[in-house]
Amino acid sequence: MKIDPALRHRALRTAVGVLETARDPEHTLTHALPMLDLLTNSPLGELGRQQLLEDDALRTLAEEQYWGPWPAAEELRRMPPGSLGRLHQERFERLGLHAVPPPDTSRMGGPGGYLQLRLRATHDLHHVVLAIPSDVAGEASGSAY
Repeated sequence: MKIDPALRHRALRTAVGVLETARDPEHTLTHALPMLDLLTNSPLGELGRQQLLEDDALRTLAEEQYWGPWPAAEELRRMPPGSLGRLHQERFERLGLHAVPPPDTSRMGGPGGYLQLRLRATHDLHHVVLAIPSDVAGEASGSAY
């Protein structure tokens, strides 16, 4: 059976990303981008987006493509103790990370692209809500959830 060379290359980049994340968990985001890229730009990613769009509530949100205001780090710091925004910012500071800039919504590519961008933009909130670390085990458990 012939294997698509582009898929082989992306799979290799993903495997290297997993190994680099395990070796250097302080820079998980840098190492995880190839893994996210593989999922986003693959038939598996497209299938996942199609399945998400089968949910009426998600399809409605994706068709509307609502994107609310993007709070700055200072705004998150001023939120009440224990609030999701404040916990999110405290996690970033604890990990020595900078606030994520507002996503570029100009090239979302339809409802599926909107959902993909929304998932990436809210990824760190999932870590806070699920109380999972930013390491290989945390990323794996978050993906499983």
